[in-house]
Amino acid sequence: MDFYIITSDPRYAVLSDLLERDGERAIFCDVSDAADLPKGVFLPSPGMGREEQEKLLSLAAPGSVVLGGRLGAKGSELCAIRGITYRELESDLSYAEKNARLTAEGCLSIILESTPFCLFSCPVLVTGFGKVGGECARLLRRCGASVSVCVRAGKSFDAAADQNFPVFCPGEEPECRPWRVIVNTVEKEGFVGAGLLDGCRKLYLVLDLASGKNNLDLPLLERLGVRAGRAPALPGKTAPESAAGYLYQAVKSFLRREKT
Repeated sequence: MDFYIITSDPRYAVLSDLLERDGERAIFCDVSDAADLPKGVFLPSPGMGREEQEKLLSLAAPGSVVLGGRLGAKGSELCAIRGITYRELESDLSYAEKNARLTAEGCLSIILESTPFCLFSCPVLVTGFGKVGGECARLLRRCGASVSVCVRAGKSFDAAADQNFPVFCPGEEPECRPWRVIVNTVEKEGFVGAGLLDGCRKLYLVLDLASGKNNLDLPLLERLGVRAGRAPALPGKTAPESAAGYLYQAVKSFLRREKT
């Protein structure tokens, strides 16, 4: 079987070795230079942007399988028209949970490397409490940080409260804003903006782990003198060997289900 890898993410280089050990053929290719792509199994980065995702789906031969990140509405339409099978990696719950743990470890390493203060008793805010947000909040708390959570009302809010995190909804006033670090896992334009940042006089670092490029109000953070940055695809950067192993298991699992 031919696997076409559409990313320079380091974990996919390790994944190609694992596939070739199984007797498969792994081929690295660049969609931006392609005019037409053959039938095969395509492995784009889970963080591939919508435009590039749609271009891949418009070029891949009918009968191809694509295993990637979340599929947009136009992408779904292209798959239906062209007879392409698309599977979202995050729909494999085992993979999603393991990947979230790796993301949380990567987040922790960045915080430790980027801050001049001790994490023990450090006030930290985590926005969102999905798989990644929950793993980050729990890991940071195990390291001694004083972690609060901001999340919309619903199951995630209840889960954070049940795990004894101080929790509040966007737009609500928390009891205080002593945070020195904010970890964002919410994909929403400008989510980390004035509503969260007003009164954060000791804030030092904002780290964006969510998809999308405009979740942080960067001009405001710059005016406040706060260090800020995006950290997408952390598993590939901080633990490529482990991340590739989890990807390999997910890919094989998806393909076994396709055959049955």
